[in-house]
Amino acid sequence: MSIYDEEFYKQQSQGSYQSAKEIIPIINNFIPNIQSVLDVGCGIGTWLKAWQEQNELIKIFGVDGNDISESFFYIDKSNYKKIDLTTTANTILNDIKQSLKDTDYRRGGGKIV
Repeated sequence: MSIYDEEFYKQQSQGSYQSAKEIIPIINNFIPNIQSVLDVGCGIGTWLKAWQEQNELIKIFGVDGNDISESFFYIDKSNYKKIDLTTTANTILNDIKQSLKDTDYRRGGGKIV
């Protein structure tokens, strides 16, 4: 179920992206050496794109429930999974776990808890 449409993302995506570019260095000061980021409710991936620009080796993955054209996304769609975020928390967590198992995101023995 999509709450936001393409018009919404046209209006807010650049501001979201610029905010991420300013905030992520601050986060990195408090939590150095971040190797992976999971963004639940990622929209079109503006924050994930900013994380990639900070560290090209970082692993990113985003989930959201939008039905937006691929041309709007800031990230490669292989790093994105559409799931219904309006369901129960357990359903969302199970969908996320399955999505991550289906990617190479866990390479190196990472755990999903």
